[in-house]
Amino acid sequence: MATSNAVGLLLGPLLIGYTIGIFLFGLSSVQTYLYYQDFVNDPRLLRKLVAAVWIIDFAHQICCSHFVYSVIITSYGNVHLFDGLSPPGSVPAVIVLSTLSVGLVLAFYNYRIWIARGQWVTSIILFALLLVRIICGFIAAGYTANATSIAFSVNNYKWFATAAYIVGAVEDVIMTVALAHDWSTLRRSEVYKSARLIDRVVIWLVGTGIITSIMAIALVISFALKAQENLLWTVFNLPMPGFFANSLLVTLNARSTFNIAETTQTINVVSQFHAALSDPEKSASGVAVEVVVVSDTAKQEVKDQNLSK
Repeated sequence: MATSNAVGLLLGPLLIGYTIGIFLFGLSSVQTYLYYQDFVNDPRLLRKLVAAVWIIDFAHQICCSHFVYSVIITSYGNVHLFDGLSPPGSVPAVIVLSTLSVGLVLAFYNYRIWIARGQWVTSIILFALLLVRIICGFIAAGYTANATSIAFSVNNYKWFATAAYIVGAVEDVIMTVALAHDWSTLRRSEVYKSARLIDRVVIWLVGTGIITSIMAIALVISFALKAQENLLWTVFNLPMPGFFANSLLVTLNARSTFNIAETTQTINVVSQFHAALSDPEKSASGVAVEVVVVSDTAKQEVKDQNLSK
């Protein structure tokens, strides 16, 4: 891989993926600020989750910056980037931090699905896939730390990385389908009268889930087909934590856009989360949570009550 075109196929995708990741980190930073400004009464555990996701994403971007700088600046002019350059020490850190960031967001969504559905089968499958995904991420970081070159890492551990990416893609797709099913069921319920509002929630919740699912599938395809030739897969891999972080924050911050002049009945993820923390036995047994949003001012009053036992 000594030609300029070959080098371009290495540096180009890497730089594009890094740029997208930086852009998404900027968005998540703004969203994090808005979240802490608008939702001061959210459960403490949820607020800590948001802080943890942002801090990990910040550390991830620092490590990505070191990785890109090492490849593009420090190794400038090296035409043997792929088969002669040892992965910088920041690469294993990138993998670990990406695994942690994505894992936290997926754990929140998995828990949300468990609360909403009250079914163990889907939840157990999702948590099992998440556990496998996290373990694979840490093992991949260990492999990369001991690799003598990028080509060595890809050639020897491609099967493992491909399997890990497939597990992640399967989990993302299952989660998106579960969320879509839940919200389509709620929309048909007599309790939830505002179809227009529910549709907007579907756009925010399920739409962002679809984006991450598409990214995961694209990552699997690009890595499985071209990992031994170029770094095209980094276009999807490097910004992945940013997509998940923004998915979580958009879901939480979307509540502030649902303030309307009349009382509206709708479902609220955080209210379910809060109810589960305060009374996990009832939440696990399938108690529905009604959230009444009254917004005749700029503030939102949330009232939880059990609909059934």
